[in-house]
Amino acid sequence: MKSQLATLTSIRRPSSCSEALEEDLRSQIFGVLPVADPSIEEAEVFILARMREEYDVTGSTNEAVVRGIGRTGRLVTSAALILFLAFTSLASGPNVGVKIIGTGLGAGILLDATVVRMLLVPALVSLFGRWNWWLPSFPARLLRVEPSLIPVEVVVESFGPGS
Repeated sequence: MKSQLATLTSIRRPSSCSEALEEDLRSQIFGVLPVADPSIEEAEVFILARMREEYDVTGSTNEAVVRGIGRTGRLVTSAALILFLAFTSLASGPNVGVKIIGTGLGAGILLDATVVRMLLVPALVSLFGRWNWWLPSFPARLLRVEPSLIPVEVVVESFGPGS
């Protein structure tokens, strides 16, 4: 019974001091990820909601991306910069574990703000075009909103007679 419990919870006794330190650092680094994710996702929802509002007004996905990033970019980047500075300030503390967590969170926020939010998301939204905003009728009923169906001419263009 004891061995099964140890296997399930991955408890094992390190054989040396360096192995124990390595295990401790690994657990602290992977402990950073669940903390960094929620702060990152809020800004993503903010950007995409603004893009959807602009798409509803203009009907053009590319125009929605330009206007959405133009209106939310400074705010989201400023928030990311504040979070980055707050987390990297933890690296000046005496505790190694706090330094690792602060540096990991700061690096994650900085990477997300530059690469994911300002490069990948706009590129993918532009690439997918109208398909970004497609919401079938069944999930729309569950959410109690109007379905966003792709117009027939877009489906014909994508899977038309020549395909």
